[in-house]
Amino acid sequence: MFKFDRQCPLPLITQQFLSLTIILQTFTRIDPPTSAADPDTRFNYFTKAVLPSLPRSSSTSTLIFIPSDFDFVQMWNHLHSIPISVGTISEETLVSSVVRAWSHFFTGRHSDLLYSGRAHHFHRYDICAVTRVEFYGLPDNSLFYREIASGFIGLSIGERRVTEQPKVRVIFSKWDAISWRGSLVARGSGLCVRVYGCR
Repeated sequence: MFKFDRQCPLPLITQQFLSLTIILQTFTRIDPPTSAADPDTRFNYFTKAVLPSLPRSSSTSTLIFIPSDFDFVQMWNHLHSIPISVGTISEETLVSSVVRAWSHFFTGRHSDLLYSGRAHHFHRYDICAVTRVEFYGLPDNSLFYREIASGFIGLSIGERRVTEQPKVRVIFSKWDAISWRGSLVARGSGLCVRVYGCR
């Protein structure tokens, strides 16, 4: 279902605090045979390989970023059918519910927070307490990667909430690579074409 992982300990500069923080970024390639098969392959990999491996502790708070609305709803339905305590923020979430979801995440009542691409696009929330980010897929706007990966984790570092090495994991396929070419993510990390040979 997937080929391999590549771990890249790259420095991400947290602009809020002008400090250099090493965040372990892991890029996992999945190989759906067609673009139409990509959503199901991605969902199966994430639910069977990633979700069970996520740490459930008070010292680790995981933000799960899902750029696609379809994937977001599918994952929301799945997470609410299993015994996992998770918060949710989408573009349609009421402000009061956003505050409650963030509060539960901040205090550790929820160890995971589901965050949609459209929520970030429209609201640009600054979410504190994030110590780990799982990118279900790369955001359509390549600037979001740095805003979420280094920005959110940078807030946690500034508040001294990070007690372990912060981590970011990205799931991608060759179909993602088409839209990555020339993007800030591809240029900054050398991820797509040079590391994985996605053509």
